[in-house]
Amino acid sequence: MLERIGAARIDDLWSAIPETVRVKGPLPLPAPLAEYEVTRRFEAWGAENADAGREWFGDRTRDTHDLWHVLTGYGRDEAGEAANLAFSYALMPFRGVALILFGIAVNVPPQGMSRVAWLRYLYRAWKRGRRSAWLPAVRYERLLERPLAEVRRTLRIPSARTVHPEGVIVATVYSAEPAGA
Repeated sequence: MLERIGAARIDDLWSAIPETVRVKGPLPLPAPLAEYEVTRRFEAWGAENADAGREWFGDRTRDTHDLWHVLTGYGRDEAGEAANLAFSYALMPFRGVALILFGIAVNVPPQGMSRVAWLRYLYRAWKRGRRSAWLPAVRYERLLERPLAEVRRTLRIPSARTVHPEGVIVATVYSAEPAGA
């Protein structure tokens, strides 16, 4: 499983999180618990620990969202945001993102696209995220000076042309046109 997400060791998963905000020692949970009870306790524990670590992760997730636009080639238009969210959801399946994607899926597709074509496009973006390295743990500071194509290869992000042979969709709710990639 580590190989699938691009990590050599389990410790590599935590390398991007500063030591000062990492949880030390075992979690304060008695065993065994039903899934509902574990979820309830984690939510309470998270609320008690809404501190610098949580803020750091939230800030980093927000800030890397724009980097993921660059890495994927999805634009900042509505279709690009939707594709980037589908890509992101594959890496971090947050309920809020799922709700946004649901709204996108049931809304009118970009002009000139059928609903099936639009959903297929978003599914391909999601699959692209599943194939990539686990991007939330990447130390982007070390990659910024490298050529974009090399960074994409390193992070196992398939080219947009491979995933979307019809081209990357650039669209608002009013128009759609393939942009190549």
